[in-house]
Amino acid sequence: GTWAKKLLYWADRLFALTDGCKPYMVDPLSLGTQKKSELGGLLKEADDGFDEGVRCNGDGTKLCQAFFDKGLPFIGGDCIEWRDFDSDFRASGVVAKLPLPKGVALKTWAPTPTGFVCVLSDNSVTILKRGNDAGNEVGRIAGLTHIINARDAPGGAELDAVVDGTLVRITSSLATEPLSEHA
Repeated sequence: GTWAKKLLYWADRLFALTDGCKPYMVDPLSLGTQKKSELGGLLKEADDGFDEGVRCNGDGTKLCQAFFDKGLPFIGGDCIEWRDFDSDFRASGVVAKLPLPKGVALKTWAPTPTGFVCVLSDNSVTILKRGNDAGNEVGRIAGLTHIINARDAPGGAELDAVVDGTLVRITSSLATEPLSEHA
């Protein structure tokens, strides 16, 4: 009875993920939902969610999730914070933080082994390293809607992404080249 945007198999458990709601544990045989999970106490509030945007980090050892942190009313200070989670859903704390300019939102993101690549609604592309890095805006790519894969590369990161409906490889210098069907 639960509509899920994504199924996540992690640490020998299956979860149904949706936006703005706690994940449901799913029986892997019947695919029936069992109960809402608080992920070991991580999700305390009713509107806490571990949504369909969760990704495996670059080496596949942790889950990464971006969380919106609302700034103060009338002052601002909104940002996106990333946390890594181990197989018991224990968070390592904030591993990266990206301040958002007023009126700008996170469009898409992907982890790399050492950090994150983010695309904001103003089409800016930012590379963050885990730790106290404020991020390095490397340029703008209009039409970039999804990052399929990101990896570290000399001078930044290399992406496989969708730009204007076409799958392309984006190099550290932000040059794009089409990916062939057999690449």
